[in-house]
Amino acid sequence: MKSLYTVRSARLLYSLPLILLAGCGSPEERAQGFYEKGMELIAKKDDLGARVQLHSALKFKADRVDVWRALVGVDSGTLRIRHRISDPPHPESGSPGR
Repeated sequence: MKSLYTVRSARLLYSLPLILLAGCGSPEERAQGFYEKGMELIAKKDDLGARVQLHSALKFKADRVDVWRALVGVDSGTLRIRHRISDPPHPESGSPGR
C-alpha cells in the first residue's frame, strides 16, 4: 500500500502542469480546463483527484451547475465507500454491525 505522502506527492505532480497552464486565459477557460480534467479523472475512478480539479473549477466560476453536479456525484460515491469501510456487515446477520 502506498504511503499517504507518496499519494499526495503524486497527486500534486499530476496536477502541477494543469495548474501552470491554467494561468493563461479567462476564468471561464480556466474553469473549463479544470472541469474537463476532473471528468477525465472520474472516468479513471480517481475520485479524490477529480474532487480537487472540480473544486479548482469552482474557484474560477462558481455558478457552473455542471461542475456542482459532478462534484455531488463524486462526493456521494466517496461517502458510500466510507460508509462501507466504517460500518462492515455483521458476521451473523449480514446487516451493518453494532
